[in-house]
Amino acid sequence: MGLNGSLSGITFGGLASGIDTDGIIDRLTSIERIPAQRMQQQQAQLRQKAEVYSSLKTQISGISQAVNSLNIVGTFNPVSSTTSNKDVATIATTTGAQPGTYNVKVSRLAQAQKLGSAAQASTTVALGQTGSFIVNGKSVTVEATDSLKSIATKVNDLGVGVTASLIDGGANNAFLTFTSSASGVAGKPQIADTNGSVLASIGVLGGADSVRNPITFGAAGQAFTKSDQSIGSLMGVTGLTPQTVQINGVGVSIDLQNDSLQAVADKINGAGTGASASVVPITEGTTTKFRLEIKGT
Repeated sequence: MGLNGSLSGITFGGLASGIDTDGIIDRLTSIERIPAQRMQQQQAQLRQKAEVYSSLKTQISGISQAVNSLNIVGTFNPVSSTTSNKDVATIATTTGAQPGTYNVKVSRLAQAQKLGSAAQASTTVALGQTGSFIVNGKSVTVEATDSLKSIATKVNDLGVGVTASLIDGGANNAFLTFTSSASGVAGKPQIADTNGSVLASIGVLGGADSVRNPITFGAAGQAFTKSDQSIGSLMGVTGLTPQTVQINGVGVSIDLQNDSLQAVADKINGAGTGASASVVPITEGTTTKFRLEIKGT
């Protein structure tokens, strides 16, 4: 029997041929996936090992830190300390500290710094002094008609944290005092004559050879808010005349009306006095200020 026509559109599946070609293909595909699957399993195992090693490293590092602490003497100090009020006192212990409970008793508080004049005839009699002086960076001008009382009023009007008070003990026992509103040495009133010698004349300052604010091997000046601005403008005064100051016997011409702190320092350093001058920043409360320090005097 013959067949006419094209057979190109006829296919024989496994049922007709007796061979499961679909299953064979699926199986071959599965076999080809095995290497990739093994590699994925190996990657998962490596990740697990990496996590184990990382954890082990962390533990070893902790052991190392603990061992290193054994080299610190304080590790073997069994005494620790606590304070009931850290604002009042802090406590630190050493290896020789003895166990116990201690009470802190304040026997003396820091007092506000005070300066006083020598005895004067009266609180109201004209002193016959002329000139100017500074109190915490502000200038006070004194006329010949001013008395202790009027000077005190001028100082109190400045509002610079210094109170001027009078002590009237009768004839020839009148005194002018300057008291800082801040306690301790850091709050000490910064007072100095600028023109004339009013304060020195009434005994507030010790005279021409005194140092109002001594530091180690030298002296420090009044603190100002800026180091590159003229001192006269910082004090808010005009008419200050140039003066010559003696440092180790060498005269140095200083113009407070126009010179800044840095300019004064440069003049001193260039005068060959044997002393060194520098402008040093200091902290007063939360404010940074600058003062002139002269060492080697």
